[in-house]
Amino acid sequence: MNKTTTHKPSLSGRTTLRVKGPKLGLQGKAWCLVLVGICMMGQKVWAFEDLDYGNYGAEYLKLPRHAHNAGLGTATTAWSENLAGFQYNPSLLASNTGHYFLGSHSSMTLDRNTVGMAYHSGPLYRGFHLAFEAGGMGIKGFEGRDQNGARTENFDEQEGYLEISTAKSVKGLLDYGLRLRYLYQQFGDWKEARGDGFGLDLGLTYSLNKRLTVGASLLSLGSVLHWQTGRTDPVAPQFRSGVHYTVMPTLLDLEVNILKPWAQPLETLIGIQYTFMKIISLRGGLQNAFLWDEKGFQDNEWEHYLGIGVRASYFGVDYSFAKPGSVFGASHKVSVLLSYPLPFVDY
Repeated sequence: MNKTTTHKPSLSGRTTLRVKGPKLGLQGKAWCLVLVGICMMGQKVWAFEDLDYGNYGAEYLKLPRHAHNAGLGTATTAWSENLAGFQYNPSLLASNTGHYFLGSHSSMTLDRNTVGMAYHSGPLYRGFHLAFEAGGMGIKGFEGRDQNGARTENFDEQEGYLEISTAKSVKGLLDYGLRLRYLYQQFGDWKEARGDGFGLDLGLTYSLNKRLTVGASLLSLGSVLHWQTGRTDPVAPQFRSGVHYTVMPTLLDLEVNILKPWAQPLETLIGIQYTFMKIISLRGGLQNAFLWDEKGFQDNEWEHYLGIGVRASYFGVDYSFAKPGSVFGASHKVSVLLSYPLPFVDY
C-alpha cells in the first residue's frame, strides 16, 4: 500500500503538499456500497421484535468457538489478528497470509462440551482464500419430559455444523467474504428426532489505515432446521458491526462491537488485548448481554471474559474462561493453532 506525494503551487504562491494513497476503483466502490447495504439490512433485522424467540434452533452458533475469540468477549467483528473474529465475519479470512490449522475444545456446566476443527488458507486462485470448518456440541443426560411436563427417560443430544468459506481483498483496503453452512441436530436415537438445515453468512471489512479497521456482517441468513416430523425451527440471524483500533502496534489493541440478534435487544461488546514481547497476550472482554425467560428479556448487566495466549513461531495455544449468564453456564476453552509457511503475526 504505497503512497506518493506531489507538490502543487497554489494561487498564494505557497506549495501545497498532497498525499495520494491507493484508490479502490469501481470494484472497490461497489463493495463499499455493499457494506452500506449490509448495515441497512442489519437495521431491518432490528424491526422483527414480535417473533417467538423460544422457537429458535442452533443457539450454540452464537458461542465463541475458539479461545482467542472467547477471551475477547467475542468483540472481534473487525479483529483480523490470527483470524480471531473469522467466526463472526467471514471477510477476515482475506487477511490471512499462511495456512492455519486450528483445533478447540470447550468444557461447560451440565456436561455440555463443544469441539471444533478448522483449516484456513492463504491467497489461492485469483487471490481468493478458502476455509473449511467442522464442529459440534454434545449434551449428555438431557432431561426428557412429555407433553404434560412429567419427567421421562434421559437422552443425549448432538448438534453440529460443516462450513466452507471464501474471501478476497480489493487493493488491500476492502475485504469481502461469505460462508455456507450445513447444520444438523439429533435427539437420542430416534430417527424422527433429527433436524437438518443450511445457512449463509456475509461480511465486509474496510481498513481506514494501518491502525483503524471497521467491519460488518450478517450471520445465519435464511437458516432453518427442518425436522423429520415436518416441524421447522428458524435459526436466529444477527447483525454485527465493529471498530478495531491498534492503540500501540504489537502491544495494545481495542475493539468495540454492536450486536443485534434477531428479536432481541441491542448488545454492546468490548475486547482488549495486551501483548508482551510479541509472545504472551493477555485478553479481556465485556458484554452487556440480555437473557430470555418466561418474563421476557432481562438485563444481565456486564458479563466478563478473560483469556491468555502464547505464540512461538508457527505454534500457538490459547485459553479463555467465561461465566456468561446463559443456559450454557461457565466455560473453559482451549485452542491449539499451527500455521504454515508464515508466522501468526506479520509485523
